[in-house]
Amino acid sequence: MDGSTCTGCPSNTHSRVGSDDISDCVCNVGYEGPAGAECSPCAEGRYKLVNGSGTCFECGPGSFKNWSGVGACSACPAGSFISNFAGTTCLSCASDSFSVAASGSETACTCNAGFSGPDGGPCGACSAGFYKSDKGSSGCLSCAIGKVAPTTASTNCSLCPPNFFASSLA
Repeated sequence: MDGSTCTGCPSNTHSRVGSDDISDCVCNVGYEGPAGAECSPCAEGRYKLVNGSGTCFECGPGSFKNWSGVGACSACPAGSFISNFAGTTCLSCASDSFSVAASGSETACTCNAGFSGPDGGPCGACSAGFYKSDKGSSGCLSCAIGKVAPTTASTNCSLCPPNFFASSLA
């Protein structure tokens, strides 16, 4: 070059002021590739939050990215999970169970109150006469004498009203 023109960096790269070589052109945020070459967008499930050459990183369990290019991974919303790296879609918890946001395994989905089963499901409703007041894998409990749970999936037992009684455990 004769010093009369400046040459642009390859696509999706940039360089600092006063750069004097194509190797000074490095990938933009959200793009990967070697210095001095055209950079490609980070694939779905991968991210890069800093400028520079190199590869994009995989989203970790509990997070996902379902688009290519610029952007960080997002946490799976409450009620869902993803257990693999480089995830693109969170999976819903089993019916009648729930998880906190950013859950990284199916066992993070615990049965709702009124339902019992292993962490990760399936969860079944407590039978009439039984209740479960907390979420988790604990079993349903029988109502105490004088109390009833007349419907399935009860979260508590009620006292019998005046002129009625419940004399035995379910």
